[in-house]
Amino acid sequence: MKTTVEYLTAAKAASGLESDSGLSKHIGISRAAMSQYLSGVRVMDDYTALRVAQILGVDPLEVIAAANHERERTAERREAWENLWNATTRIGRAASLAVLALGFLISAETIGSDVRNEQALSDAVTHQVADSDGVVPLGGII
Repeated sequence: MKTTVEYLTAAKAASGLESDSGLSKHIGISRAAMSQYLSGVRVMDDYTALRVAQILGVDPLEVIAAANHERERTAERREAWENLWNATTRIGRAASLAVLALGFLISAETIGSDVRNEQALSDAVTHQVADSDGVVPLGGII
């Protein structure tokens, strides 16, 4: 399970920001809060988790669950948040795989269409050459 510090670090990289101060401004929190989040003194609140998820393009529940997992004091409650995080990230991975598979199918269909078109062109040229009694028209082989 990712930690909130890992999410914040990833958000900084995804935003192209070099400083923690820049990330705090981008998220809309104080520099002091960012410093406390990164040092582990505090766990980010749900608003910050939402903003981080938006920056990363992930399901907000994923980051909110990670933050709540760190915040909880009992094992039972931490387990509940971890289960939600696991379910959320599985759904996210499944959706990503579905999009990739769809992309491959579209690419394969496009390639197949191109191959069929090339074959049809080749057949037409072969037919035209065969019909010309040995004389190949200038436009026949292009």
